[in-house]
Amino acid sequence: MSAPLPTRIGPYEVLHILGTGGMGQVYLGQHSETGQQVAIKVLSTGLAHQSGFVDRFRREVEAMEKFTHPGIVRLYDSGIDHDFPWFAMEYIEGETLLARLRRERRLPWRTAFDYAAQICRALKAAHDHGVIHRDLKPSNLLVDRLGHLRLTDFGVAQLFDAERLTLTGGVIGTAEYMSPEQAEGKRATKQSDLYSVGILLYVMITGRPPFQGKSTVDVLHKQRFGLYDKARVVVPELPPRVDDTINRLLEKEPQKRFPDAYVLLRHIEQVLQRKAPDLREGLTLGEEREDVPVGSTTIIPAAHDSSTTYDGPRSGRTIGDNGETSVDSDDSGHAPDGPGMGTLMKGLMRAELESQNRQHPILEWISSGPVLALLLGGLLWGMWRLWPRTPSEEELFARGQHLMEQGEGLNYLQARREAFEPLLARNPKRWSSSVKPLLDEIEIYEVTRKAKLGPRKKSLDEHNPTLYDSEPRRLIHWATALRKEGNLIRSRQILTDLRNVLAADPEQPELRQLTERLLKELEADLGESARQFVCHGLDRVRTLRTGGDEHQAWLVLRSLFELYQQDPACRILITGCRRELWPDSRPEELELNVWPEKLPCSLPEGVTPNSPGKTLPPAEKTDGPDDTADPQN
Repeated sequence: MSAPLPTRIGPYEVLHILGTGGMGQVYLGQHSETGQQVAIKVLSTGLAHQSGFVDRFRREVEAMEKFTHPGIVRLYDSGIDHDFPWFAMEYIEGETLLARLRRERRLPWRTAFDYAAQICRALKAAHDHGVIHRDLKPSNLLVDRLGHLRLTDFGVAQLFDAERLTLTGGVIGTAEYMSPEQAEGKRATKQSDLYSVGILLYVMITGRPPFQGKSTVDVLHKQRFGLYDKARVVVPELPPRVDDTINRLLEKEPQKRFPDAYVLLRHIEQVLQRKAPDLREGLTLGEEREDVPVGSTTIIPAAHDSSTTYDGPRSGRTIGDNGETSVDSDDSGHAPDGPGMGTLMKGLMRAELESQNRQHPILEWISSGPVLALLLGGLLWGMWRLWPRTPSEEELFARGQHLMEQGEGLNYLQARREAFEPLLARNPKRWSSSVKPLLDEIEIYEVTRKAKLGPRKKSLDEHNPTLYDSEPRRLIHWATALRKEGNLIRSRQILTDLRNVLAADPEQPELRQLTERLLKELEADLGESARQFVCHGLDRVRTLRTGGDEHQAWLVLRSLFELYQQDPACRILITGCRRELWPDSRPEELELNVWPEKLPCSLPEGVTPNSPGKTLPPAEKTDGPDDTADPQN
């Protein structure tokens, strides 16, 4: 039975309940003096007497007391009322981001980036105060009527300087939005919150988380080691710069992500400001140099203060002030033969050029023949060592197995392309028996992925078989679409009929396996949905019985049994509720799961119950109901 609504918590009058969280209930309250409306969070009854959860609740209060940022829900008051801790915080009129995503499924990338920018501003304020949120997800983000986001629910937040409340190796958070280091049990950092921002961006843009699994352990394993379909694979029109931002946030190693929320905020703002498609900007290698004209070399002879006279036996040579050589003629008037000034300058220029062109001794040694041959041999040996060699058959098979052990994803296709297909092409007789089951598993994954994505940019039309390469694939896609819309019963009916048809067709084994696999997943979804509905209905039965409307309570309980008597788990819950609320029921009715139309207490002896072919004998006196009997149909 659901807990009664309190009338007053501290100085606040309780108006109605807003919702239920992981650690308690949230009520809408109004201050008795000021009339201010607030949201009041109260630790649930089952957790109020457990010291670990009380400490975590207290830590949430301490974290919220630090903030006055417009992007974080403000804390107004806190206290303890009848041994139940509570705190009052700002009431936001709007909805959670989760509610909007359920309604619209996908958001435009600019809207998603605007939300991410608001989250970064709130995270910067939290990180500056030494608080890491550790549980960013759509249900913890409130959107007001103006489209402004508020960050809330610091129930698992971590203070930098506070003592940890969990042991080393503990995992805290939501699996689909948890960073790889959190999934491994390591201490969360600022980059852990940024990884969650990347998950939020992926979910807002594509409509689904990057990592999904059948269990929490499966999701955590994929967060640490799995590959994911990039956002552009799901949304082909997404700009590359947006896709690169998401991929950097989802790096497995924290140091490869953005360093902090402020850097990520500036990056997002730059992306939002860009209106034209991304262009590659050229890299400036250097500046142009002005050409230096090369003039002719001018030789200026040295000047002398006086002339020098050489007296020979018959003649004399004089170098005058103009730099020219004059030869005194002899008496006969002939000049003697000898080298002139031009010949001397030519020799000097040749010697200078030879000096400049002469190499360093080390360069001369390297240029010698033996050294060049040795260097060439070393180069060829290095190229031979680094040249990609053909892997062995065992190495190919081991690589394919390693890729498939990482879980479903693009690594399946990589294993088929790079390992299994080359292996079969090389030696099909040896590897066919080992590789064929793995290829079948990859084929089932690929068909499942294509069926879930469906034809792009075309609406679903179950009467248009031209969109698919075969009729079974059209039916599979139709059933998958109905499952996404919530019509689980119709989806199961289509898949069940298709499985029966394919069971007699030996030419399509992969489609039969795919149909059986989708049916198993659908049965799991149906079981979880049914149990939630039954639990909600049983709470209603207890409320009616406590309120005195016993006849209506019996009618609801009996109807739940008629609906879910084929589900063992639901049947146990329903019969258990009957034992709890009507302990005086006849033992024969409990053993045979007989549900009369009238109340058990007013059922006369010998009356035939609602089950066909069953008539109860007169009740025998017993010490009490048989609580150990297993309910059977």
